Order: sequence, then C-alpha cells, then structure tokens
Amino acid sequence: SGVRVYLDNVVYGESKFVAVGEVGAIISSPDGADWTTREYGGNSFYHGIAYGNSMFVVVGSLGATAYSPDGVTWTDGNTGTQTYLADVAYGEMKFVAVGRGGTVLTSDDGLDWTSRVSGASGSLNCVTYGNGLFVAGSDNGETLVSSDGVSWQAGTVGTDLYIQDITYGNSM
Repeated sequence: SGVRVYLDNVVYGESKFVAVGEVGAIISSPDGADWTTREYGGNSFYHGIAYGNSMFVVVGSLGATAYSPDGVTWTDGNTGTQTYLADVAYGEMKFVAVGRGGTVLTSDDGLDWTSRVSGASGSLNCVTYGNGLFVAGSDNGETLVSSDGVSWQAGTVGTDLYIQDITYGNSM
C-alpha cells in the first residue's frame, strides 16, 4: 500500500476495498493490490470500518468516527462519547459500534449515534452481522448476541480468552 502506518481493518463496498488505521489513515483500492491514500485524520486511530446503506463508516479512539458515501471523501462525525471504539458492523438497516467498558452505539445513518446497554462485563473488541444476528466478542471471552443491535444477551463460547475478531461467512 505504501502507507507507513499500522492498518487495523478493511471492508469492501462501492466496488473498492477501504482500509483504516493509526493517525487517521484511510486508504482504498479497486483490486486489493494497488492502494491510494485518502486521508490522514491527525491523532485519531481508526479501528473499525463498515459499509452499508451506501455509506462507509469508521470508528476509533476517543469515540472518533467519520463517514463517506464513496470511500474517498470523508466527513468527521460525532458519536457523543470519548470512549475507545474498537469495531463497527452493519446489519438490520443500522450501524453498530462496540468498544471499551462494554460500550455499544447504534446509528441508522452513520451520523447520529445512540448509546445502548450491552450488559458486557468486559470491553468489546469486535462485532459482526450475519444470519439475522449481531455478535460481539470481548476481552474476557464473553460473547453478546442481538437481533436488532439494541437489546443484547450473553452468548456462550466456553473460553475466557481475549476475542480479537469475529466474522460471518458461508452460513457460519
């Protein structure tokens, strides 16, 4: 990519890959091989990116968020929190962001965010959507499940290990 910063996450939408990382790094590629730097957002560290409803949304440290309809031109958003946000997913016509202290935020448009009660005992590191469910993983092996991103219940994994990432594919 030619970018000399840590990249944390990547998503595909609008016929391109978009990756995010430290110092507000946002890069994009039409093929996953040739990358173009799009923006450096100063001190923000973007950890998560999602695509849905014709919108890219990134989240990161100190509650940072930005959104873009094309993955090229970005606008800073406001989550209303200073909490470290680790990941974001799109499903059920909404974005769901997760982070430290069991933080869960939802947004219908990627612009306006609402805080939700997760019931998590640890920090949430990852979230995905698939098969009609949001699933989040924590730093103490806890998983949470939600059909709407608003109401959450504990899942069972059978481990107390740190869950770094989670994804859905091929019906699993």
